[in-house]
Amino acid sequence: MSKTKRTKSKSAIQAVTVERGIWTTTIQAYRDVVAESRFPLDILVMVVYDQIVAAGGATFWQLKATSNGSFFLLPEKKRRPSRLSLPTATGLCFGRDSGLVATLLALKKLSTCGSAATAFVRLMEYAKQQPEFSTISSLMAGL
Repeated sequence: MSKTKRTKSKSAIQAVTVERGIWTTTIQAYRDVVAESRFPLDILVMVVYDQIVAAGGATFWQLKATSNGSFFLLPEKKRRPSRLSLPTATGLCFGRDSGLVATLLALKKLSTCGSAATAFVRLMEYAKQQPEFSTISSLMAGL
């Protein structure tokens, strides 16, 4: 019986967790957005998250870097789905997807910065590959 290697498609955009404490020095796209907007992006994402998630109040966060040069923040260890309420739609999302939506919305708010617009487009490309993209897309529609 021969063993075969299972590999993922090279076109798939991957995300990896970045260690705490080095958010501003590891991911170039994150650094560019913070430098250009002169605003603490992590705080903006957390504020947006608290506005759209009814339960809100996530204390611990992770930063994920995508292989296409973007990033997103997500609440740690959120096992149950959260109800997201936006002016255009509502939906149920798990922690990763709710963090992804909050980061997309934060980047959209900063879209006058070229680096934020680039990060937004790349993160949307990553989101399109996720199983819950239909929910993410319906939440983002019209904003």
